[in-house]
Order: sequence, then C-alpha cells, then structure tokens
Amino acid sequence: MPNAFRIWLLAVLFWGGGHCGWGSTNRYEGEVSKLEAAALRNPDPTGAVMLYGSSSFRLWTNAAAQFPRHNIVNRGFGGSNLSDLNEYLERLVLPAAPRLLLIYGGDNDLAVGKSAERVLKDFQELIGWVRKHLPKARVGFIAIKPSPSRVALLEVQEEANRQIRGFARTHRRVDFLDVASSLIGADGKPDPSFFLADRLHLNRAGYDRWMEVLGPYVERWGPELATPARTNTPSAVR
Repeated sequence: MPNAFRIWLLAVLFWGGGHCGWGSTNRYEGEVSKLEAAALRNPDPTGAVMLYGSSSFRLWTNAAAQFPRHNIVNRGFGGSNLSDLNEYLERLVLPAAPRLLLIYGGDNDLAVGKSAERVLKDFQELIGWVRKHLPKARVGFIAIKPSPSRVALLEVQEEANRQIRGFARTHRRVDFLDVASSLIGADGKPDPSFFLADRLHLNRAGYDRWMEVLGPYVERWGPELATPARTNTPSAVR
C-alpha cells in the first residue's frame, strides 16, 4: 500500500466523517436513542429553551425548576465533546426547534487534547447548522468552567473562552455567557466549594453561581410559558 494512501486512510479512520470528528462516531448512540425515545413518549414543546451539552447539563437535574417561567428541554448527554453535539444536532435539537439554545461544550474536548482553535472551529460548525435549520434561534455558549480536577488546563480553557467570546461578539444572536470567573477563588484557582467530590462537576452552590448569569439571560431571551409549566426533561443514562 503506497505511503500516501496509508496516511490518508488513517486520517479518515481517526477523524471520522460528517459531523463526527475526532473519531467520535456513534459513541453515544445508546444514550441518544434513549433521549429520542423519551421525547417520543412525551413530546417536547416547540420553541422552548434547550440545554444541549455534556454532563454539566446532564447532571443539572433541577434545571427546569430553576426556570419556572420557561419550558426547559434538557439534552445533556455523556461526557460529550462539541463534535458529538454536532453529530446529533439533527436528531436531538431539530425536532424541538428551540428558540433559545444553551450550549455547554469544550470542557471535555480540551481534556482529551484538543486545542482552543479546534473548540472554536467545532462551535462555528454548530452555529452554521443552527443558522441553516433554525435561523430565528438564539444561541448562548456557556463558558468552559474551571475545575479543580482540570486546573492544569486553566490556561487553554481561558484561551478557548476568549476565542469564542470574540466570535460571539461578531455574530448576531450568538452570546458568550461568562459563568467561569465566579468559580475562581481568591488564590486564582477553581474554588473546590463549588464542586462535587469528583472535583469536576458542579454541586448545588456551583449551579447557583451559574444561575447568577443564566437566570437573567433566560428571562431576557427565553420564550415564556404559554401554558402551565411542564417538567419535560427525559432522563439520560448516567
């Protein structure tokens, strides 16, 4: 086999195709299928506020109660990367056609060695898809959170956040939501009091810090309930 062809073949196998990237093809298929099945049993309200991202959303089990004036659809799954979010956009996001899409991604991406530039590129791909299929939707990117277990990544997290903030400033209906700075302690490091024992995921106090930013943002941009509140959050695999 010629060397050039061998290199090309390895690249295809490693990077995958379509939305997948980074070899992520179908790795969350089981969990995504369960989310789809739950949505069929209890259809999502269209034009709602959707939480779409990794385990920081998946573990936010009282998110709907935090926003009582809005329909909240939680589509957090696995330890997903932004490339995984892109892979499942058509299946998990399009059917609900959210008016406000909150994104949490990039945290796990950096942890597996992706660059800040790659995180930005994957987010740009996501925005391109939203503009094509949900042109009236607003997107809020929740800043990659600093955490005690990933303190070594603090510099690259800050760089990824900086790049996405810059991108958001130049695009309509795209916002960067800085929930990261409030999780930093007086010593300049992530404050452990806002995290679970794993030192990675937020505890109740940590989510309360998120709400200081997300609460006013959703109140401003999230469509209000037209009917009594429904807690419409399918259970995800843990």
